[in-house]
Amino acid sequence: MPIITGETKMRIASLLTIVMVLMVSSVGSANAVQVGTRDNPIPMGDSGKLGDLKIRVLSFNPDADKEMVSRYKENHRAQSGNVLLLISVEVTYLGNDVERPDALQYSFVGDSNAALPNVSCYTYMGSGVHDEALTADLFPGGSSQFERCIEAPKSELSSLLFYVSDRTGNRVFFELNAMKSATPTR
Repeated sequence: MPIITGETKMRIASLLTIVMVLMVSSVGSANAVQVGTRDNPIPMGDSGKLGDLKIRVLSFNPDADKEMVSRYKENHRAQSGNVLLLISVEVTYLGNDVERPDALQYSFVGDSNAALPNVSCYTYMGSGVHDEALTADLFPGGSSQFERCIEAPKSELSSLLFYVSDRTGNRVFFELNAMKSATPTR
């Protein structure tokens, strides 16, 4: 049986310490809370990233009925129990080629766990679906700002999150509560 000297014991102890530190470090990073998930959405004004596109919510109006109806005659007031929501978004291209903001899908979800329809009112003289800012080519460092307008149940407002999906199903969620005014009363 080999004899373990004091020097060998010290080397083993040092190696064990290094292994333990590495194990704790990897467990700590594996348990780190990821920002941008549904359980931990990105705060208003902060940016999220999907691929080479950086997304930021600029503003959120949880009671945009009057504004949207006055902007464009084709818009209608929300049905009873619902409200029109208006969100302003900025997308910046961080890649080296060209990309368009409409490469992403923009949606809302609340406690019902069903995505709300993407567009239900016009945001200016064209449909939100054909918003020129949404379909503009972005070259490296280029940004585009656009709005999305939807009709949503008032009951969803307190739990509502905005989320963006890419073509591969990756998502990033944004908190809307920080900029909400009081829940509409009409």
